[in-house]
Amino acid sequence: MSALPTSGSATLTAEQLLEFVRRNINNFVDGSPNGCNFQPYEPNIDTAAWSPVFLPTAFPGAVVSIDMFSSGVNLESGSVVLSEIAADHWVFSTLWTPNDLGHPVSGNRQFGFEPRSAGEFVFFTRGADRTTATLDSALEATVFGAAHQLWLSFQRRLAGFVNGNGGLATIESATSHRYDWPTVETTYHHPSTPWVP
Repeated sequence: MSALPTSGSATLTAEQLLEFVRRNINNFVDGSPNGCNFQPYEPNIDTAAWSPVFLPTAFPGAVVSIDMFSSGVNLESGSVVLSEIAADHWVFSTLWTPNDLGHPVSGNRQFGFEPRSAGEFVFFTRGADRTTATLDSALEATVFGAAHQLWLSFQRRLAGFVNGNGGLATIESATSHRYDWPTVETTYHHPSTPWVP
């Protein structure tokens, strides 16, 4: 992004743009028929934590439910928690909830920006996850394929918003790597504490 967008007569800062994206995430990803919809998990609690009216940013711990669509049908829902937030990024971590049960993947996804030279910025989303349950693993190509398309829509919509509001953004190539979990687990997964029952 070589020029940030404007709001009225003012140019947004990178921090303001990222916060705008977070508060309006559904405008920056494809929804139905083949995308997702994000909403507070427990409206009476999570709305105030995710989109506080009188505060500039959200609270860690806000839980967001994601409806996942295919051909207009909500095939699955999964929950994430806002596990970290700062001026230059936020992180969603998947979790199990009574209403959504398990998310199809288990992991973390970060949204943020990094400054480059001469006032340029790279806005990004990046994640590390693997399928959660046996059925999810059996449908791994479908699960990760749909997720990849969702994050490509994020790139397109963010660039479209910037370019449509007086800024200048280009889309860089997305990268994605799949690793065999049993191999990764054998080599790198050596927890020093037991899992919580």
